[in-house]
Amino acid sequence: MEASYGQTSLKRMTYSIAFKGLNIDCRFRWSYDYGVKGNGRGTIETSSNNLKTTIVAVSYNFYKYPANITSQDDCEAKVNVENMNFNGGLSGLVANTLEGFFRDDVSESVRKALCDELSKVGKDQVQDFIVNLSD
Repeated sequence: MEASYGQTSLKRMTYSIAFKGLNIDCRFRWSYDYGVKGNGRGTIETSSNNLKTTIVAVSYNFYKYPANITSQDDCEAKVNVENMNFNGGLSGLVANTLEGFFRDDVSESVRKALCDELSKVGKDQVQDFIVNLSD
């Protein structure tokens, strides 16, 4: 993990966090109902993922006040889905056979979820950190 921060003005600070070489494994349940129903469980294995985000903190004046606004400035994530496995009878077998066709969509969904969660955690953590420093 790499982390850095900087004050770009009296009113703006940035906090950057980067993770390299993350391995993420997901377990999930799936189902469908198109007149015919099916459901099951599955796993997704990823490796060598990279994630970088920048959180911006804004204050009226950092020399006098803590941040009153935090937001995610950007998020870059690269997710490498290595393996997907679907359990659930014939539907699971079909999904396993065709998973190569939707692997990129799954990578994009995991990437988006990572950035969304990192945005929530990052904004809360930075805000709490700054408030604690000001006490």
